Amino acid sequence: MNFSRFLLSFLILSLTGLLLAGAPNQEEEQTGRLSSSADLAALFKVLRELCQDSPSELDFLPSIAKNRSGQTWAVWQEWGRKDSRLKLAQIEENRILSLQSIGCGVGSDISPHVATDGLDLPWVIWVNYCAGEYRVFVQELTSGRMWRLDATNSASIASPRLVFDQAGNAWAFWNEADTETGVIVYRVFGQGIWSPRQIVRPNSRYPALNPDVTADSKGFIWLTWASYDGHDYELYVARWNGQTWEREIRLTDNQENDTFPAIGRGSHGRQAVTWTRSGELGHQVYIASLKEGRPEGESAMSPPASHMTAPSLLESRGQTNVVWKSSEGIKIRPLKPRDIPEEHFSTPAAPAGPLFNPSLDENIYVCFGDSITYGYIDREPYPELGYVPRLDIILKKHFGPALAVNMGIGGENTILALARIDSVIRSQRARFILIMEGTNDVITPGLAMTTSAFNLREILRRCLEAGVYPVLMTIPPRKDWLGVIQYFSDRILELNSLIRQIVVDFPLSFVDIYEIFDNYPASDGGLLAVLSNDLKHPSAKGYQVMAESLFNEIKNIPFPPVDIQITIKSFNNVFLTRRGTTTVGQPSKKPSLTAGSSVGTYLAWKDNPKIFDRTRIQGYRVYRKDRAHPQGHFRCLAFIQSPLEFFDPGIRSIGRYIYVISAVRTDGVEGPCSALVNE
Repeated sequence: MNFSRFLLSFLILSLTGLLLAGAPNQEEEQTGRLSSSADLAALFKVLRELCQDSPSELDFLPSIAKNRSGQTWAVWQEWGRKDSRLKLAQIEENRILSLQSIGCGVGSDISPHVATDGLDLPWVIWVNYCAGEYRVFVQELTSGRMWRLDATNSASIASPRLVFDQAGNAWAFWNEADTETGVIVYRVFGQGIWSPRQIVRPNSRYPALNPDVTADSKGFIWLTWASYDGHDYELYVARWNGQTWEREIRLTDNQENDTFPAIGRGSHGRQAVTWTRSGELGHQVYIASLKEGRPEGESAMSPPASHMTAPSLLESRGQTNVVWKSSEGIKIRPLKPRDIPEEHFSTPAAPAGPLFNPSLDENIYVCFGDSITYGYIDREPYPELGYVPRLDIILKKHFGPALAVNMGIGGENTILALARIDSVIRSQRARFILIMEGTNDVITPGLAMTTSAFNLREILRRCLEAGVYPVLMTIPPRKDWLGVIQYFSDRILELNSLIRQIVVDFPLSFVDIYEIFDNYPASDGGLLAVLSNDLKHPSAKGYQVMAESLFNEIKNIPFPPVDIQITIKSFNNVFLTRRGTTTVGQPSKKPSLTAGSSVGTYLAWKDNPKIFDRTRIQGYRVYRKDRAHPQGHFRCLAFIQSPLEFFDPGIRSIGRYIYVISAVRTDGVEGPCSALVNE
């Protein structure tokens, strides 16, 4: 993808990022001031205009630095047919001051990073690869001075970074890696010379990579990096106190890979670290705060995705923004104090284990919410015109037997919803529940939106523990007299932002009704066409849009597999007896076994016919539990992508276990489990 297309996709998706962050408020619009995320979007718009016809391939974000005078420098690499060159743009208040090519002029210049010194002058560090050799270069752009910082022979170099300390010295860091290990190297430029090459962890037996640096308010250097710990990659941080490196602190400790950290200014004068966490479900952007050098408040900022991302922290208008590249484009999210809480609060977490309850009806969809769910138009109840009966028609058309049940109550807030969710789960015995709550919380000043979000999390936790698969929705915009008051409109934006974060923490199906309504095509009447005359509840057209939008998500639910067969099979794939084959829903038959045979349990299954797009299914999880322990937990045995079969070896296991299988979507969302599979 060339740079022009890259930045064009940014502009489109930055709207999503702005929505995640909250749109500029009315005061900002009236005074012409931009929010920090909107400011970044405007910056990238200027960059796109600079590079309309420049072919380029970027694996990561362009490097951007702003000085105290508001001048911005952006540097990126442009790929030609054989090599790459660096481009540097100077921008001030969205005006292009200069554009120039920099670099060595031979080989490929890659991975540039820009920083400003104590005089607000720009410096750039990058890697040059030429004739099989990696080299590090640093250039002070105002004077044009350039230095070559040689690395170890045969080592590859990555992630160069530059930062300035309280004395105005330049610190250059990079990662050197050979065939066996990797180290973080640095050199310091002071009084006109570069110090000798030094290693941060000279005696480490495991590779270290992905350094990033920043200077705190006192000018001391903070360094973060990823390093293997014998099992996976974890994050570390160390601080230069002016004399030496203080003892390193381990930021993460888990069973997944934490890489590509970025460190910068957080809230309350602390440092913040954002990074990529990679696990079985994919890659996620995480963030944590450093309090007295110790990590706290770790939280996810994105849902799992198959696309690898390397987040960065960019400052704009005094606000720090987390920016990352997803498979869809670029996301921007301003870092707010609540993103990194000062204290740990106990918030409901998604239950561990598979979503399993064989007593639930796979064809029932409960619609749970307030008057919008019940079906009010112009403040009057018209349930026959709401989204529920419209969704029921669509479900029956595409799935056959199906039932959408209206469990909406006018005037309900999340506190009341939390009080009745258990009874709804017990009474309806439905596999699926569609949840929209919070519109009435917005107009209740005594309810904080964080409390509403807590209630929604608890509702979701109870659904998941009962084996019910939820579909969560944001609340729609409103344009009545309450909806245009700044206080209430901001609360709508805040609650929807918190709801989107819930989906990050609880991987589940999600429909952004606010986004759909707010961006309804102007050619079809825009937002007012999907709102009724009271400018609060949807119109008949709006309810139809809701029903269709919900089904578009429902059809992408990772429905459990069907036609599951279980067979006693030998290791050499020779069936010992066909009497050992059992299909779910039919009585099992004990196989005839030959003493001493080396056999095991073989399962095979098919995709659920309700799945519209097979490419959305990443694979299947196979679980089992001991049939002698009916209250025991299922244990995940394997994740299967293709073919749709699994072999559980061991003659001693025959007749001992019960199996269930669930589908997992490419974004990490796991569906409900199949019925019990008995040998």
